[in-house]
Amino acid sequence: MVTELAREIDNGCRTPTSREHKIPERGPPAPPRKRRRVTAAPCKRRSSEIEFFRVDPDEIESFFLNLEEGNKKKQRKVVEVESKD
Repeated sequence: MVTELAREIDNGCRTPTSREHKIPERGPPAPPRKRRRVTAAPCKRRSSEIEFFRVDPDEIESFFLNLEEGNKKKQRKVVEVESKD
């Protein structure tokens, strides 16, 4: 009676157990990465000639001296107090 009821519920359907229906142990490989396109647009924007300009060496020195002064930390002076023993 129980088996007849189970058969009526199943309607004869069963899970396939053959090898071809089993889940593979390893998944499929990852998809290939898309290749980047090389565009020539940035090269067209650049000028064909490189332009330089001259700077006075004193100007360069003053620039770096100003940087050094900004990076220096203020040092606290420690004053020792003599005890009256």
